[in-house]
Amino acid sequence: MSNIKTFKVIIIGGGPSGLALAHMLHLAGIDYKLYDKRKDLCERRGAGLAIQPQNCRILEQLGILDKVIQQELAPEMQVHREVNADGKIVAEYPFFRWLKENHGYTMLLFERWQYLKLLYDALPDRESHVLTDKTLQSLWMIGDARVGVRFTDGSEDEGSIVIGADGVYSRVRDCVIHQAPKSVFEHKSYRISFRALYGVGTLPAGLDSGVVREIPHQGWWFQIISQPQRVFWMLYQALDRPTTHATFYREEEAEALAAQYEDCPVGEGLTLRDLRASKTFEKLAVLEEGIAPKWYWKRVVLIGDAVHKVTPNQAHGANIGLESAACLVNHLRSLIKLSPNPTETQLEQVFHAYQAVRAPATAAYLKGTSFHLRTLAGVGLSPWQRFKSQYILPRLGARWILDHQISPLQAQGVKLDFIDLGNAHDEIRVPYRDTERRRGWSTCTRIMTRLADSKSKPLSKDAQ
Repeated sequence: MSNIKTFKVIIIGGGPSGLALAHMLHLAGIDYKLYDKRKDLCERRGAGLAIQPQNCRILEQLGILDKVIQQELAPEMQVHREVNADGKIVAEYPFFRWLKENHGYTMLLFERWQYLKLLYDALPDRESHVLTDKTLQSLWMIGDARVGVRFTDGSEDEGSIVIGADGVYSRVRDCVIHQAPKSVFEHKSYRISFRALYGVGTLPAGLDSGVVREIPHQGWWFQIISQPQRVFWMLYQALDRPTTHATFYREEEAEALAAQYEDCPVGEGLTLRDLRASKTFEKLAVLEEGIAPKWYWKRVVLIGDAVHKVTPNQAHGANIGLESAACLVNHLRSLIKLSPNPTETQLEQVFHAYQAVRAPATAAYLKGTSFHLRTLAGVGLSPWQRFKSQYILPRLGARWILDHQISPLQAQGVKLDFIDLGNAHDEIRVPYRDTERRRGWSTCTRIMTRLADSKSKPLSKDAQ
């Protein structure tokens, strides 16, 4: 291996978190190599992926948001509908307009492969920085200054740190488990209480576009999301008992589950059968939930689903990973500016700070997502949670829930701290935390300037 003289990051995993991380490192001027086990990073698999308002700011910093708007890759959603088991509308509200009023952006919904292609195509010098068909075999520390990686094809590389962005079944995490103390990257940090049949297809005739529908049942529920050309569906089903062991379902098992619910209404007089008639992708998978107790070890650190996992019903998973990537790059950039070749101790201090910032917000999203998932399925709730979901929250209303529970958390969103977005979104109902800090500093600066000016000016004759 060659002697690396500059700080270099090795990214394992080219999913949403890994590709976004590559963009951020490029903008920060930090060298990197990204490795992924797939031959095609943008293969057509996976259903939907949403970017929440606070993270549209990151897409804007990466220079990607304009492409989304110009190419109409994520048509704006319009309303949220609560639908009963018979397919009748119970309530409807302009949730996405409210989001834009609160945050200056709305939620963007993509097909997963489409979002990955957007990130990959926009990545500068990707041919020299991204290598595919590379499955990690092992990693090891090289003294106190480097970390090495080996792939199953026999190739090797080394860098200053390894960032594991390789998903819920992280190979990086598995490699570390066999070297680190037992408290690090535990195998059973995630629990599984639900599974989901999720898919995407062509929008069927008669189904309104721009709508998110939630249809509760006992022990399971539907989530149906429609856009002008496509429809996404999720069928969430509670397991008989929670487990820590993942099951990988075959295609025929997905078909068997779908057959049980195909005649159930999904709204506008249609059934699940009508949605599946034009499906382009469908999969049955377990839904992991949890947060690992520690996110780093020596020169290895994890981001995204490799270290924290929420269920997809509130579309926070990719967003948590995106914010974690931004937080990590902010800390790395600050460290490297002071110490271009940081020690293992310095890196662990930075990794600790990264986890300290991100863990509380991640826990809050996990709590909210878990409550929402179980409320719609009517299972797994404590007596207090059941009372709150049936009597308190309906009286408070959707706008109150957004303004007082969801938006305050989104307003704490992390973006890159070295790329200025200006004041374009200062005048919003729920200011971002970092914008508030900038406002506070600007106000303080103005006050101090005025005081200084008043002290330097001579007193008027009247004052004398």
